[in-house]
Amino acid sequence: MEEKQAIIHALRSLLRPVVKLLLQLGFSFRDFNEIAKTVYVEVASEDYGIRGRKTNISRVAIMTGLTRREASRLRHVVEREPTISLDPSNTVGKILSAWHQDTRYLNEHGKPRPLPLSGPDSFQSLIDAYGGDIPTTALTKELERVGSIKVEKGRVIALQRYYMPFVLEAQAIERFGSVLNDVGRTITHNLLSDRREAARFEGRALNERMPRESLDAFRHYVDAEGQKFLENIDDWLTAHAATSSSSGMKKQLVKHPKKANINGTIRLGIGVYLVSSDI
Repeated sequence: MEEKQAIIHALRSLLRPVVKLLLQLGFSFRDFNEIAKTVYVEVASEDYGIRGRKTNISRVAIMTGLTRREASRLRHVVEREPTISLDPSNTVGKILSAWHQDTRYLNEHGKPRPLPLSGPDSFQSLIDAYGGDIPTTALTKELERVGSIKVEKGRVIALQRYYMPFVLEAQAIERFGSVLNDVGRTITHNLLSDRREAARFEGRALNERMPRESLDAFRHYVDAEGQKFLENIDDWLTAHAATSSSSGMKKQLVKHPKKANINGTIRLGIGVYLVSSDI
């Protein structure tokens, strides 16, 4: 009983920021209920099958409490749509990260140098190497709009190492889901994994007796130290990433977790976030 009550408290805590966003975006409980049922069927189908196969519909119905007909309908919904996507800003972030690390795009001080729009070692070549088929014009406008770059006298200048879309835009909302998914996967792994398997790092540094006026100073401190920490992690990941056989350059390869083992690569990283709330 204590375990069930703990799950209820944890779930309510988890859902508060999700529901706050859904209400802001005009999603009703009926919308949420349909999405929740779909995720129940998706997880039951993919994570509880035998010998790598999908769970049969009868077992999915038993596990989820849905009827076989409803479970079958929702499985078709899942199969028609892509599974939970990774943060779509990863590709854009990879471009900015490469600009700060690939020696072809650095100056003598190891800083990202202004790039011509086209030609050898240009902004266009950077996108071609790290951005796949993203249209250059659209990417340039987007990065300018969010303040990551500026275009001046035919050259592109890097202003920020990371890409952060504005709040309540489509990519920012998808990032919200991606971050919660990453945190949830780590905590679920630590709760459910075999004790012989190494736990994933997860921790917080908190003090519940901080004066309110210290918030701004702490925010500036975390911005500086958190950015420095993430850049060190980004450097390590890039140095140890799989090498692209086509270009000979090291790239950060982001794969869907379900497909990672097929290609011999996994999605790997760490997140940092500031905590601030009233007692």
